[in-house]
Amino acid sequence: MADDLRRMRTRRRDRRDLAGLAPNKIARQIARRIDRVVFFERRKERAPRGKARLRSWKRVHVPFSVVLLVTCSSAITPSVSVRGRVLRKHDHVSKRHGPDHSR
Repeated sequence: MADDLRRMRTRRRDRRDLAGLAPNKIARQIARRIDRVVFFERRKERAPRGKARLRSWKRVHVPFSVVLLVTCSSAITPSVSVRGRVLRKHDHVSKRHGPDHSR
């Protein structure tokens, strides 16, 4: 965050300096190009840190996700198989009594 504040101050200072040296339109174009260069250099600087952070995140969350998947599937599978048996039993009864289920 301190880096962002420093960058804003520098940007304001550069724009002020450019306004004194060139017409407004040209100063804005130069300032935009400076901002673009700073953006890409900052991205280059932050990319390795982001990759390291993503790698550490994966180390924790991928195994946790696998454990969660196994737990959920072990809880859902018996439920689905029991429900399937109950449905087959009711389907058999509904065929015998007709579509309106009345008797």
